Amino acid sequence: MSSLRECIQKDGMTLKVTSYLRERPSLYARRNHILAELIDIVGKDDAIDNEIELLAYSVHSIPLRKTGVARGEYLLVLGDYVVFPETTEEIQKIVRLANRYKIPIIPYAGGSGVGCRPVFGGIIVDMKKMNRILEIDEISQVVTVETGIYICELEEELNRRGYEMKHLPASFFCACLGGFIANRSAGRLSTKYGKIEDMVLGLKVVLPNGEVLKTPAVPGHAVGPDLKHLFIGSGGTLGIVTEATLKIYPIPEKRIFRSFLFPNLVEGLEAMREIMQSDLQPCLARLYDPIETSSEYFRFSLVPKEVSDKIERKKGCCYLVIGFDGPSRIVELYEKIAIEICLKHKAEDLGNEVGEYWWNHSLDDYYPGLNRPTRYSQFFSEDVPYVYDVFDYCVLHRYSLKTWEEAQKELKKIYKNSVFYGHFSHWYRNGTMMYPMVFVWGLQDDPKELALAYEVAGSIVMRTAMKYGGAFQHHHGVGTLLGRFMAEQWGLSGYQTLLAIKKALDPNNIMNPGVLGFEAM
Repeated sequence: MSSLRECIQKDGMTLKVTSYLRERPSLYARRNHILAELIDIVGKDDAIDNEIELLAYSVHSIPLRKTGVARGEYLLVLGDYVVFPETTEEIQKIVRLANRYKIPIIPYAGGSGVGCRPVFGGIIVDMKKMNRILEIDEISQVVTVETGIYICELEEELNRRGYEMKHLPASFFCACLGGFIANRSAGRLSTKYGKIEDMVLGLKVVLPNGEVLKTPAVPGHAVGPDLKHLFIGSGGTLGIVTEATLKIYPIPEKRIFRSFLFPNLVEGLEAMREIMQSDLQPCLARLYDPIETSSEYFRFSLVPKEVSDKIERKKGCCYLVIGFDGPSRIVELYEKIAIEICLKHKAEDLGNEVGEYWWNHSLDDYYPGLNRPTRYSQFFSEDVPYVYDVFDYCVLHRYSLKTWEEAQKELKKIYKNSVFYGHFSHWYRNGTMMYPMVFVWGLQDDPKELALAYEVAGSIVMRTAMKYGGAFQHHHGVGTLLGRFMAEQWGLSGYQTLLAIKKALDPNNIMNPGVLGFEAM
Protein backbone atom coordinates (compact mmCIF):
# COMPACT_ATOMS: atom_id res chain seq x y z
CA MET A 1 0.00 0.00 0.00
CA SER A 2 1.85 3.08 -1.20
CA SER A 3 -0.66 5.68 -0.07
CA LEU A 4 -3.41 5.92 2.48
CA ARG A 5 -5.71 7.37 -0.17
CA GLU A 6 -5.84 4.01 -1.92
CA CYS A 7 -7.91 2.56 0.92
CA ILE A 8 -10.23 5.36 1.99
CA GLN A 9 -13.22 4.07 0.01
CA LYS A 10 -14.25 0.50 0.58
CA ASP A 11 -17.35 -1.57 1.40
CA GLY A 12 -19.68 1.39 1.62
CA MET A 13 -17.35 3.39 3.89
CA THR A 14 -15.71 6.67 2.95
CA LEU A 15 -12.81 8.13 4.91
CA LYS A 16 -11.97 11.78 4.48
CA VAL A 17 -8.47 12.61 5.65
CA THR A 18 -7.49 15.89 7.25
CA SER A 19 -4.95 17.30 9.70
CA TYR A 20 -4.10 20.55 11.45
CA LEU A 21 -1.83 21.80 8.67
CA ARG A 22 -4.17 20.66 5.88
CA GLU A 23 -6.87 22.94 7.31
CA ARG A 24 -4.49 25.92 7.36
CA PRO A 25 -3.02 26.62 3.89
CA SER A 26 -0.40 29.10 5.10
CA LEU A 27 1.04 26.55 7.54
CA TYR A 28 0.65 23.67 5.09
CA ALA A 29 2.80 25.57 2.61
CA ARG A 30 5.57 25.59 5.26
CA ARG A 31 5.19 21.93 6.26
CA ASN A 32 8.63 20.95 4.91
CA HIS A 33 10.26 23.86 6.67
CA ILE A 34 8.64 22.86 9.96
CA LEU A 35 9.74 19.26 9.41
CA ALA A 36 13.30 20.47 8.89
CA GLU A 37 13.18 22.33 12.19
CA LEU A 38 11.94 19.20 13.96
CA ILE A 39 14.75 17.19 12.35
CA ASP A 40 17.23 19.76 13.67
CA ILE A 41 15.93 19.03 17.17
CA VAL A 42 15.59 15.23 17.21
CA GLY A 43 17.49 14.00 14.17
CA LYS A 44 16.45 12.74 10.73
CA ASP A 45 15.32 9.29 11.88
CA ASP A 46 13.19 10.67 14.73
CA ALA A 47 10.88 13.06 12.86
CA ILE A 48 8.20 11.54 10.60
CA ASP A 49 5.52 12.98 8.33
CA ASN A 50 4.67 9.82 6.38
CA GLU A 51 0.88 9.49 6.38
CA ILE A 52 0.91 5.70 6.55
CA GLU A 53 2.97 5.79 9.73
CA LEU A 54 0.87 8.66 11.07
CA LEU A 55 -2.22 6.48 10.63
CA ALA A 56 -1.09 4.26 13.50
CA TYR A 57 -1.36 7.24 15.85
CA SER A 58 -4.89 8.18 14.78
CA VAL A 59 -6.73 5.16 16.15
CA HIS A 60 -6.72 3.49 19.54
CA SER A 61 -9.08 1.62 21.83
CA ILE A 62 -11.89 4.17 21.76
CA PRO A 63 -15.48 2.95 21.98
CA LEU A 64 -16.65 3.95 18.52
CA ARG A 65 -14.22 1.44 17.06
CA LYS A 66 -16.07 -1.23 18.98
CA THR A 67 -19.09 -1.19 16.73
CA GLY A 68 -20.61 -3.41 14.14
CA VAL A 69 -20.19 -2.80 10.44
CA ALA A 70 -21.63 0.68 10.19
CA ARG A 71 -21.23 2.14 6.71
CA GLY A 72 -21.10 5.80 5.93
CA GLU A 73 -18.77 8.78 5.85
CA TYR A 74 -16.06 9.24 8.45
CA LEU A 75 -13.47 11.95 9.04
CA LEU A 76 -10.00 10.66 9.87
CA VAL A 77 -7.74 13.21 11.54
CA LEU A 78 -4.04 12.50 11.15
CA GLY A 79 -1.20 14.02 13.05
CA ASP A 80 1.06 16.15 10.91
CA TYR A 81 4.31 14.89 12.40
CA VAL A 82 5.56 12.33 14.90
CA VAL A 83 8.75 13.03 16.80
CA PHE A 84 10.72 10.73 19.11
CA PRO A 85 12.62 12.89 21.60
CA GLU A 86 15.31 11.36 23.81
CA THR A 87 15.79 14.12 26.38
CA THR A 88 13.80 16.67 28.33
CA GLU A 89 15.78 19.38 26.55
CA GLU A 90 14.60 18.15 23.14
CA ILE A 91 11.00 18.28 24.36
CA GLN A 92 11.53 21.85 25.51
CA LYS A 93 12.66 22.80 22.00
CA ILE A 94 9.70 21.00 20.40
CA VAL A 95 7.26 22.82 22.68
CA ARG A 96 8.81 26.19 21.88
CA LEU A 97 8.58 25.44 18.15
CA ALA A 98 4.91 24.51 18.53
CA ASN A 99 4.28 27.80 20.33
CA ARG A 100 5.87 29.80 17.51
CA TYR A 101 3.63 28.18 14.91
CA LYS A 102 0.69 27.60 17.27
CA ILE A 103 0.54 23.92 16.35
CA PRO A 104 -1.04 21.41 18.75
CA ILE A 105 1.14 18.96 20.65
CA ILE A 106 -0.14 15.50 21.59
CA PRO A 107 1.92 13.59 24.17
CA TYR A 108 1.87 9.89 23.29
CA ALA A 109 3.20 6.83 25.05
CA GLY A 110 1.78 3.31 24.67
CA GLY A 111 -1.40 4.44 22.91
CA SER A 112 -3.74 2.17 24.87
CA GLY A 113 -5.63 4.85 26.76
CA VAL A 114 -7.78 7.92 26.21
CA GLY A 115 -6.60 11.35 25.14
CA CYS A 116 -3.63 10.26 22.98
CA ARG A 117 -5.33 10.60 19.60
CA PRO A 118 -4.57 13.73 17.52
CA VAL A 119 -8.09 15.18 17.62
CA PHE A 120 -7.05 18.19 15.55
CA GLY A 121 -3.72 16.96 14.18
CA GLY A 122 -0.41 18.58 15.04
CA ILE A 123 2.86 17.26 16.46
CA ILE A 124 2.67 13.87 18.17
CA VAL A 125 5.42 13.56 20.76
CA ASP A 126 6.06 9.83 21.11
CA MET A 127 7.82 9.31 24.43
CA LYS A 128 8.95 5.71 24.00
CA LYS A 129 12.65 6.58 23.51
CA MET A 130 12.60 8.22 26.93
CA ASN A 131 12.45 4.89 28.72
CA ARG A 132 15.45 4.93 31.04
CA ILE A 133 15.50 3.93 34.69
CA LEU A 134 17.50 6.80 36.14
CA GLU A 135 17.94 5.63 39.72
CA ILE A 136 16.75 2.91 42.08
CA ASP A 137 17.16 4.17 45.65
CA GLU A 138 16.94 1.03 47.77
CA ILE A 139 17.41 2.92 51.03
CA SER A 140 14.41 5.20 50.42
CA GLN A 141 12.65 2.55 48.34
CA VAL A 142 11.91 4.83 45.39
CA VAL A 143 12.66 4.68 41.68
CA THR A 144 13.19 7.62 39.32
CA VAL A 145 12.33 6.81 35.74
CA GLU A 146 11.53 8.44 32.41
CA THR A 147 7.85 8.28 31.54
CA GLY A 148 8.14 6.57 28.14
CA ILE A 149 8.99 3.24 29.76
CA TYR A 150 6.55 0.34 29.43
CA ILE A 151 5.32 -0.52 32.89
CA CYS A 152 6.00 -4.22 32.32
CA GLU A 153 9.67 -3.46 31.61
CA LEU A 154 9.96 -1.33 34.74
CA GLU A 155 8.31 -4.04 36.84
CA GLU A 156 10.59 -6.71 35.38
CA GLU A 157 13.72 -4.79 36.33
CA LEU A 158 12.39 -4.05 39.82
CA ASN A 159 11.50 -7.72 40.30
CA ARG A 160 15.03 -8.69 39.29
CA ARG A 161 16.29 -6.56 42.17
CA GLY A 162 13.71 -7.89 44.65
CA TYR A 163 11.17 -5.05 44.42
CA GLU A 164 7.75 -4.32 42.97
CA MET A 165 5.97 -1.11 42.01
CA LYS A 166 2.58 -2.81 42.50
CA HIS A 167 0.94 -1.05 39.52
CA LEU A 168 -0.55 -3.94 37.56
CA PRO A 169 -3.45 -2.75 35.35
CA ALA A 170 -5.02 -4.77 32.55
CA SER A 171 -2.91 -2.73 30.12
CA PHE A 172 0.25 -3.95 31.88
CA PHE A 173 1.85 -5.29 28.68
CA CYS A 174 0.99 -2.41 26.33
CA ALA A 175 1.02 0.87 28.28
CA CYS A 176 3.66 3.31 29.47
CA LEU A 177 4.11 5.20 32.70
CA GLY A 178 3.29 8.59 31.16
CA GLY A 179 -0.18 7.44 30.14
CA PHE A 180 -0.90 6.14 33.64
CA ILE A 181 0.05 9.49 35.13
CA ALA A 182 -1.98 11.43 32.54
CA ASN A 183 -5.14 9.45 33.28
CA ARG A 184 -4.87 8.72 37.04
CA SER A 185 -4.65 5.01 36.40
CA ALA A 186 -5.35 2.18 38.83
CA GLY A 187 -3.90 -1.33 38.87
CA ARG A 188 -5.14 -4.64 40.21
CA LEU A 189 -3.43 -4.09 43.60
CA SER A 190 -4.74 -0.54 44.10
CA THR A 191 -7.01 -1.46 47.02
CA LYS A 192 -3.91 -1.63 49.25
CA TYR A 193 -1.25 0.30 47.37
CA GLY A 194 -3.35 3.03 45.80
CA LYS A 195 -3.75 4.41 42.31
CA ILE A 196 -0.89 5.98 40.38
CA GLU A 197 -1.37 9.33 42.14
CA ASP A 198 -0.66 7.58 45.44
CA MET A 199 2.55 6.09 44.04
CA VAL A 200 4.08 9.27 42.59
CA LEU A 201 6.35 11.28 44.89
CA GLY A 202 7.66 13.83 42.40
CA LEU A 203 7.54 14.84 38.73
CA LYS A 204 9.59 16.67 36.14
CA VAL A 205 7.33 18.45 33.65
CA VAL A 206 7.92 20.49 30.50
CA LEU A 207 5.33 23.27 30.72
CA PRO A 208 3.48 24.64 27.66
CA ASN A 209 5.91 27.57 27.47
CA GLY A 210 8.91 25.22 27.24
CA GLU A 211 10.12 25.78 30.80
CA VAL A 212 10.74 22.88 33.21
CA LEU A 213 8.97 22.42 36.54
CA LYS A 214 10.32 19.88 39.04
CA THR A 215 8.27 19.06 42.13
CA PRO A 216 9.86 17.82 45.37
CA ALA A 217 10.16 14.02 45.42
CA VAL A 218 9.06 13.65 49.04
CA PRO A 219 6.24 11.66 50.68
CA GLY A 220 4.56 14.81 52.00
CA HIS A 221 4.99 18.55 52.50
CA ALA A 222 3.18 21.71 53.56
CA VAL A 223 4.70 24.05 50.96
CA GLY A 224 1.33 25.22 49.76
CA PRO A 225 -0.67 23.15 47.22
CA ASP A 226 1.10 20.08 45.84
CA LEU A 227 1.78 21.08 42.24
CA LYS A 228 2.34 17.49 41.07
CA HIS A 229 -1.42 16.99 41.26
CA LEU A 230 -1.93 19.61 38.55
CA PHE A 231 -0.38 17.18 36.09
CA ILE A 232 -1.53 13.80 37.40
CA GLY A 233 -4.81 13.32 35.56
CA SER A 234 -4.37 16.36 33.33
CA GLY A 235 -4.41 14.23 30.17
CA GLY A 236 -1.37 16.00 28.70
CA THR A 237 -3.22 19.33 28.63
CA LEU A 238 -0.95 21.22 31.05
CA GLY A 239 2.48 19.90 30.12
CA ILE A 240 4.55 16.84 29.25
CA VAL A 241 5.74 14.75 32.19
CA THR A 242 9.23 13.50 31.37
CA GLU A 243 10.37 11.96 34.67
CA ALA A 244 8.69 10.59 37.78
CA THR A 245 9.88 9.39 41.16
CA LEU A 246 7.71 6.56 42.47
CA LYS A 247 7.38 4.36 45.53
CA ILE A 248 8.60 0.78 45.32
CA TYR A 249 8.17 -2.13 47.72
CA PRO A 250 10.11 -5.31 48.50
CA ILE A 251 8.53 -8.42 47.02
CA PRO A 252 6.26 -9.62 49.86
CA GLU A 253 7.07 -12.66 51.93
CA LYS A 254 3.64 -14.05 51.12
CA ARG A 255 0.80 -13.21 48.74
CA ILE A 256 -2.37 -15.29 48.67
CA PHE A 257 -5.74 -15.14 46.97
CA ARG A 258 -9.03 -16.66 48.05
CA SER A 259 -12.41 -16.90 46.32
CA PHE A 260 -16.00 -16.91 47.54
CA LEU A 261 -19.50 -17.20 46.11
CA PHE A 262 -22.15 -14.97 47.67
CA PRO A 263 -25.84 -15.71 47.17
CA ASN A 264 -26.45 -12.17 45.86
CA LEU A 265 -24.81 -8.79 45.34
CA VAL A 266 -26.21 -7.29 48.56
CA GLU A 267 -24.32 -9.78 50.74
CA GLY A 268 -21.15 -9.38 48.70
CA LEU A 269 -21.15 -5.59 48.96
CA GLU A 270 -21.83 -5.69 52.69
CA ALA A 271 -19.05 -8.22 53.28
CA MET A 272 -16.55 -6.08 51.38
CA ARG A 273 -17.63 -2.93 53.22
CA GLU A 274 -17.03 -4.69 56.54
CA ILE A 275 -13.65 -6.01 55.40
CA MET A 276 -12.49 -2.53 54.34
CA GLN A 277 -13.79 -0.87 57.48
CA SER A 278 -12.06 -3.52 59.60
CA ASP A 279 -8.71 -2.27 58.20
CA LEU A 280 -7.73 -5.67 56.82
CA GLN A 281 -5.93 -4.02 53.88
CA PRO A 282 -6.53 -6.56 51.10
CA CYS A 283 -4.10 -6.00 48.26
CA LEU A 284 -6.84 -7.00 45.82
CA ALA A 285 -10.60 -7.40 45.99
CA ARG A 286 -12.86 -7.91 43.00
CA LEU A 287 -16.57 -8.57 43.39
CA TYR A 288 -18.42 -9.58 40.21
CA ASP A 289 -22.10 -8.82 39.87
CA PRO A 290 -24.55 -11.66 39.01
CA ILE A 291 -24.52 -11.02 35.25
CA GLU A 292 -20.76 -11.04 34.91
CA THR A 293 -20.38 -13.96 37.33
CA SER A 294 -22.64 -16.06 35.13
CA SER A 295 -21.22 -14.80 31.82
CA GLU A 296 -19.63 -17.25 29.42
CA TYR A 297 -16.33 -15.41 29.13
CA PHE A 298 -15.96 -15.24 32.93
CA ARG A 299 -16.77 -18.91 33.48
CA PHE A 300 -14.54 -19.92 30.57
CA SER A 301 -11.54 -17.76 31.50
CA LEU A 302 -11.39 -17.00 35.20
CA VAL A 303 -12.58 -20.03 37.18
CA PRO A 304 -11.96 -23.78 36.89
CA LYS A 305 -14.71 -25.95 35.42
CA GLU A 306 -16.06 -27.22 38.73
CA VAL A 307 -16.64 -23.63 39.89
CA SER A 308 -18.16 -22.73 36.52
CA ASP A 309 -20.66 -25.57 36.93
CA LYS A 310 -21.45 -24.41 40.46
CA ILE A 311 -22.10 -20.85 39.26
CA GLU A 312 -24.51 -22.17 36.64
CA ARG A 313 -26.51 -23.91 39.38
CA LYS A 314 -26.51 -20.96 41.79
CA LYS A 315 -28.59 -18.39 39.95
CA GLY A 316 -27.93 -14.80 40.99
CA CYS A 317 -24.70 -15.58 42.83
CA CYS A 318 -21.72 -13.21 42.92
CA TYR A 319 -18.04 -14.17 42.80
CA LEU A 320 -15.44 -12.48 45.01
CA VAL A 321 -11.68 -12.90 44.79
CA ILE A 322 -9.65 -11.27 47.53
CA GLY A 323 -5.90 -11.15 48.12
CA PHE A 324 -3.54 -10.33 50.97
CA ASP A 325 0.21 -9.80 50.95
CA GLY A 326 3.01 -8.98 53.37
CA PRO A 327 4.62 -10.83 56.27
CA SER A 328 3.21 -14.37 56.53
CA ARG A 329 1.78 -13.99 60.05
CA ILE A 330 -0.13 -10.85 59.14
CA VAL A 331 -1.38 -12.30 55.83
CA GLU A 332 -2.68 -15.42 57.54
CA LEU A 333 -4.40 -13.46 60.30
CA TYR A 334 -6.07 -10.99 57.92
CA GLU A 335 -7.22 -13.80 55.64
CA LYS A 336 -8.73 -15.65 58.63
CA ILE A 337 -10.73 -12.56 59.67
CA ALA A 338 -11.86 -11.96 56.08
CA ILE A 339 -13.09 -15.56 55.83
CA GLU A 340 -15.13 -15.09 59.00
CA ILE A 341 -16.73 -11.93 57.61
CA CYS A 342 -17.57 -13.57 54.28
CA LEU A 343 -19.11 -16.63 55.94
CA LYS A 344 -21.19 -14.35 58.16
CA HIS A 345 -22.60 -12.89 54.93
CA LYS A 346 -23.62 -16.34 53.63
CA ALA A 347 -20.68 -16.87 51.27
CA GLU A 348 -19.41 -20.25 50.17
CA ASP A 349 -15.64 -20.45 50.62
CA LEU A 350 -14.06 -21.71 47.38
CA GLY A 351 -10.55 -21.74 48.83
CA ASN A 352 -7.09 -20.58 47.81
CA GLU A 353 -6.64 -22.72 44.72
CA VAL A 354 -9.61 -21.07 43.01
CA GLY A 355 -8.32 -17.66 44.05
CA GLU A 356 -4.88 -18.44 42.64
CA TYR A 357 -6.53 -19.66 39.44
CA TRP A 358 -8.20 -16.28 39.05
CA TRP A 359 -4.91 -14.42 39.61
CA ASN A 360 -3.04 -16.56 37.11
CA HIS A 361 -5.76 -16.04 34.46
CA SER A 362 -6.89 -12.51 35.34
CA LEU A 363 -5.64 -11.00 32.10
CA ASP A 364 -6.90 -13.76 29.82
CA ASP A 365 -10.08 -11.88 28.95
CA TYR A 366 -8.04 -8.80 27.99
CA TYR A 367 -5.56 -10.75 25.86
CA PRO A 368 -7.86 -13.49 24.53
CA GLY A 369 -6.76 -16.61 22.74
CA LEU A 370 -8.46 -18.47 19.92
CA ASN A 371 -11.99 -19.83 20.43
CA ARG A 372 -12.47 -17.86 23.63
CA PRO A 373 -15.95 -16.45 24.31
CA THR A 374 -16.09 -12.67 24.04
CA ARG A 375 -17.69 -10.34 26.54
CA TYR A 376 -20.77 -10.08 24.32
CA SER A 377 -21.04 -13.46 22.64
CA GLN A 378 -23.92 -14.67 24.80
CA PHE A 379 -25.95 -11.49 24.24
CA PHE A 380 -25.76 -10.92 20.48
CA SER A 381 -23.90 -12.04 17.38
CA GLU A 382 -20.71 -10.31 16.32
CA ASP A 383 -22.00 -9.13 12.93
CA VAL A 384 -24.73 -6.79 14.25
CA PRO A 385 -24.05 -3.08 14.78
CA TYR A 386 -23.43 -2.32 18.44
CA VAL A 387 -21.68 0.11 20.75
CA TYR A 388 -19.73 -0.68 23.89
CA ASP A 389 -17.65 1.01 26.53
CA VAL A 390 -16.64 0.86 30.16
CA PHE A 391 -17.98 3.86 32.12
CA ASP A 392 -16.27 3.35 35.47
CA TYR A 393 -17.41 5.44 38.42
CA CYS A 394 -16.73 5.82 42.14
CA VAL A 395 -19.36 6.27 44.89
CA LEU A 396 -19.60 5.98 48.66
CA HIS A 397 -20.59 2.60 50.09
CA ARG A 398 -24.04 3.94 50.92
CA TYR A 399 -24.83 4.29 47.22
CA SER A 400 -22.97 1.35 45.66
CA LEU A 401 -26.01 -0.92 45.29
CA LYS A 402 -28.43 1.89 44.46
CA THR A 403 -26.23 3.24 41.63
CA TRP A 404 -25.79 -0.24 40.16
CA GLU A 405 -29.52 -0.98 40.22
CA GLU A 406 -30.64 2.39 38.89
CA ALA A 407 -28.16 2.52 36.01
CA GLN A 408 -29.29 -0.92 34.83
CA LYS A 409 -32.96 0.07 35.05
CA GLU A 410 -32.56 3.41 33.23
CA LEU A 411 -30.54 1.86 30.41
CA LYS A 412 -33.21 -0.77 29.79
CA LYS A 413 -35.90 1.92 29.63
CA ILE A 414 -34.29 3.47 26.57
CA TYR A 415 -32.57 0.48 24.94
CA LYS A 416 -34.33 -2.86 25.23
CA ASN A 417 -31.36 -4.54 23.53
CA SER A 418 -28.79 -3.55 26.11
CA VAL A 419 -26.90 -4.93 29.06
CA PHE A 420 -25.12 -3.30 31.99
CA TYR A 421 -22.88 -5.44 34.19
CA GLY A 422 -19.42 -5.62 35.67
CA HIS A 423 -17.37 -5.77 38.82
CA PHE A 424 -16.36 -3.67 41.80
CA SER A 425 -12.58 -3.80 41.70
CA HIS A 426 -10.99 -0.95 43.65
CA TRP A 427 -12.06 -0.55 47.26
CA TYR A 428 -11.74 2.11 49.92
CA ARG A 429 -12.72 2.37 53.55
CA ASN A 430 -15.48 4.80 52.56
CA GLY A 431 -16.55 3.66 49.10
CA THR A 432 -15.86 1.64 46.00
CA MET A 433 -15.75 1.89 42.25
CA MET A 434 -17.54 -0.11 39.61
CA TYR A 435 -16.21 -1.19 36.25
CA PRO A 436 -19.49 -1.43 34.29
CA MET A 437 -19.48 -2.81 30.77
CA VAL A 438 -22.32 -1.35 28.71
CA PHE A 439 -23.47 -2.87 25.41
CA VAL A 440 -26.26 -1.63 23.14
CA TRP A 441 -27.04 -3.64 20.01
CA GLY A 442 -29.71 -4.13 17.37
CA LEU A 443 -29.08 -0.61 16.08
CA GLN A 444 -29.33 0.64 12.52
CA ASP A 445 -26.26 0.34 10.34
CA ASP A 446 -25.73 4.08 10.62
CA PRO A 447 -22.72 5.78 12.24
CA LYS A 448 -24.89 8.63 13.56
CA GLU A 449 -27.24 6.26 15.37
CA LEU A 450 -24.31 4.32 16.78
CA ALA A 451 -22.67 7.51 18.02
CA LEU A 452 -25.94 8.68 19.59
CA ALA A 453 -26.47 5.34 21.34
CA TYR A 454 -22.96 5.54 22.75
CA GLU A 455 -23.55 9.06 24.07
CA VAL A 456 -26.92 8.23 25.60
CA ALA A 457 -25.75 5.01 27.26
CA GLY A 458 -22.73 6.73 28.75
CA SER A 459 -24.83 9.65 29.96
CA ILE A 460 -27.16 7.30 31.83
CA VAL A 461 -24.35 5.62 33.76
CA MET A 462 -22.32 8.73 34.49
CA ARG A 463 -25.26 10.89 35.51
CA THR A 464 -26.56 8.15 37.78
CA ALA A 465 -23.20 8.09 39.57
CA MET A 466 -23.10 11.89 39.81
CA LYS A 467 -26.69 11.94 41.08
CA TYR A 468 -25.50 10.08 44.17
CA GLY A 469 -22.48 12.29 44.73
CA GLY A 470 -20.06 10.07 42.83
CA ALA A 471 -17.34 10.70 40.27
CA PHE A 472 -18.08 9.63 36.71
CA GLN A 473 -14.54 8.32 36.18
CA HIS A 474 -12.28 6.42 38.53
CA HIS A 475 -9.16 5.35 36.61
CA HIS A 476 -9.57 5.39 32.83
CA GLY A 477 -9.32 9.14 32.42
CA VAL A 478 -11.60 11.59 30.61
CA GLY A 479 -9.98 12.05 27.20
CA THR A 480 -12.11 13.81 24.60
CA LEU A 481 -15.27 11.70 24.53
CA LEU A 482 -16.19 12.36 28.16
CA GLY A 483 -15.01 15.96 28.36
CA ARG A 484 -18.57 17.24 28.04
CA PHE A 485 -19.28 15.99 31.57
CA MET A 486 -16.47 17.90 33.25
CA ALA A 487 -18.49 21.05 34.00
CA GLU A 488 -21.34 18.91 35.31
CA GLN A 489 -18.99 16.96 37.56
CA TRP A 490 -17.13 19.94 39.01
CA GLY A 491 -19.86 22.57 38.96
CA LEU A 492 -19.54 25.98 37.36
CA SER A 493 -16.99 27.46 39.78
CA GLY A 494 -14.90 24.28 39.84
CA TYR A 495 -14.72 23.99 36.09
CA GLN A 496 -13.98 27.70 35.67
CA THR A 497 -11.05 27.18 38.02
CA LEU A 498 -9.74 24.38 35.80
CA LEU A 499 -10.17 26.55 32.69
CA ALA A 500 -8.31 29.41 34.37
CA ILE A 501 -5.37 27.13 35.16
CA LYS A 502 -5.32 25.87 31.57
CA LYS A 503 -5.37 29.39 30.12
CA ALA A 504 -2.67 30.61 32.50
CA LEU A 505 -0.28 27.76 31.71
CA ASP A 506 -1.12 27.31 28.03
CA PRO A 507 -2.30 30.65 26.57
CA ASN A 508 -1.79 29.42 23.00
CA ASN A 509 -3.82 26.26 23.73
CA ILE A 510 -1.29 24.00 22.06
CA MET A 511 -1.13 21.24 24.66
CA ASN A 512 -3.51 18.42 23.73
CA PRO A 513 -6.45 20.75 22.93
CA GLY A 514 -9.95 19.35 23.30
CA VAL A 515 -9.04 16.88 26.06
CA LEU A 516 -10.82 17.17 29.44
CA GLY A 517 -13.46 19.29 27.77
CA PHE A 518 -11.00 22.14 27.25
CA GLU A 519 -11.29 24.46 24.26
CA ALA A 520 -10.62 23.06 20.81
CA MET A 521 -8.08 24.63 18.46
